[in-house]
Amino acid sequence: MNEKTINHAYSVICTLKEQYGVIKDYEIPPLVNMQTGEDVGFAVILKLVNVYEYTGSFLKEWKEKFCADEFMISIVHNQLVVKFTIHYDKKKR
Repeated sequence: MNEKTINHAYSVICTLKEQYGVIKDYEIPPLVNMQTGEDVGFAVILKLVNVYEYTGSFLKEWKEKFCADEFMISIVHNQLVVKFTIHYDKKKR
């Protein structure tokens, strides 16, 4: 089984919620190739409690737990949001 699955992402979210208690809300939307309509992966969008102090190394650790390809940080409505992008490995499909 490919570990880059939504079930894996959900279990990581649950673990992070228990360990750190900083996840206020989350979404797991699909990533779709706009030209072909093919499902190419998914994103994990974490809305975090903004009083917590985050460092690059801390978020890189989270990236590894999700087996994510990349992550982006933004502030939306005074709330810290981290988006992890996870593409399916076509070789393992």
